[in-house]
Amino acid sequence: MKKFLSVVLCAVLIIASFAVFASAEEEKTVLYLDYGDITVSEDSVSGYDASGNAVTKPNANGYTVTQKNAENALARSIVVSSGSHKIELKNINIAQTGNYDYAVRVDSGASAEFILTGVNTVKPGPYRAGIDISSQGSAVISGDGTLYATSQFQAGIGGGNAKSNGTLIINSGTIYATGGVMGYSAGIGGGSSGSGGNITINGGYIVAVGGDRAAGIGGGNSGSGGNITINGGTVTASGGYAGAGIGGGYTGNGGNIVINGGSVKATAGESGDTVGNGMSASASFNGVHNSNGDDVSLYKISLTDYASVCIDGAMQYPIIKPHEDDDNLYLYLTAENHYLAVGKSDSSTEIVMLVYADGAFKTTSVSSFSLDGYKKIGDYIFTDNGISDIVLPQGLSISRSDINTVYNIVYNDSNVYTFKSVERGDVDFSGSVNSIDALYALKCSVGGLQLSDEQMQVADMNSDSSINALDALLILRKSVA
Repeated sequence: MKKFLSVVLCAVLIIASFAVFASAEEEKTVLYLDYGDITVSEDSVSGYDASGNAVTKPNANGYTVTQKNAENALARSIVVSSGSHKIELKNINIAQTGNYDYAVRVDSGASAEFILTGVNTVKPGPYRAGIDISSQGSAVISGDGTLYATSQFQAGIGGGNAKSNGTLIINSGTIYATGGVMGYSAGIGGGSSGSGGNITINGGYIVAVGGDRAAGIGGGNSGSGGNITINGGTVTASGGYAGAGIGGGYTGNGGNIVINGGSVKATAGESGDTVGNGMSASASFNGVHNSNGDDVSLYKISLTDYASVCIDGAMQYPIIKPHEDDDNLYLYLTAENHYLAVGKSDSSTEIVMLVYADGAFKTTSVSSFSLDGYKKIGDYIFTDNGISDIVLPQGLSISRSDINTVYNIVYNDSNVYTFKSVERGDVDFSGSVNSIDALYALKCSVGGLQLSDEQMQVADMNSDSSINALDALLILRKSVA
């Protein structure tokens, strides 16, 4: 056996000489608004460093846009004119004064991921959206920071003057979007006379307020809701007079509205639908559905003392924060039984069954468990021998999903909780220990590969806080055991 392992290890060494590994990602370029506007295009950038020197060299890894003192509002703009870019917004404060001055703009054909850090405020001129997205442009908002986006006449985030929103995806962050302070545009979605475009909310804490004749999320005055999908997060949407909470502005139809998860609290203006059409819309609204096409309806469920809530095992987009001054969850569900995985402040998780009968839900706790006692590496439960090391209360079992290292906790044949797990030796986080993992460890031991901190811990087979040839050998031995 020792001779066999030696031969295999030599083969690994030969393979290693031909392997190509990605180097560590370079840092983003930091640009300062203090000295002027910033424009990013497909193959160029125009901005300034901390000393006010011009920056023109593009960076494929992206940019951090900041300013030296966020208490000072600056009359500046950030423009993404072409290409696809990652742009961190870090404690910026923009307040424009000219009628048509942009704060943040994404042009036609361009794409930007705005990563929120700290507290950011964007206020454009009256006829521009706070984050102004061309109808042929796209933006993603992520990160764990806060964004305040406000416009006097246009959308907080979305369409500008007489424009529809393009494509917007919100993955995370705390976002307050106020459109049409003086009327006619959505909080998130269309400007005056514009539709909601394509809006997807996967997570985060979102408060969207529309102006008169506009939806909180969706269309501006006379604009339709567009395509709106909510998968998770805590969403509060308030329409102005004659606008829907989520959907169409005045005379605008609701569009296509899909709600798969999250807590979604919508409030309509006078004669608008809570979710659906604005006042005086000519076309009937076809209702709210999930992605499977099933009808879903709103059910309010009172729930306190939780750190996260997931519905029917969909852990990717949890509810992590309640609505302000409100203990209710606003869930859009099919008329059948459902499960809530309620994460508590003590790190335990309670499985609550929602039993549907006679048009209402009754809540029943069926089990509770905690994975907090197991060692964690990042988002992963770390065990020596995989999920066989995890013990659950009777009635709960673990099944592997179709994604590497992702597992489901099952109750009564239903997925009620999803988690990530990695076992010692699985250096590439593939879900199994094999010769490739040994190759990674060996390459790392001779300085030919930089592993992440998480990978280093997983590769350290003998727990001596270093990665060497012995770790590679132990991984290889485990892979053929």
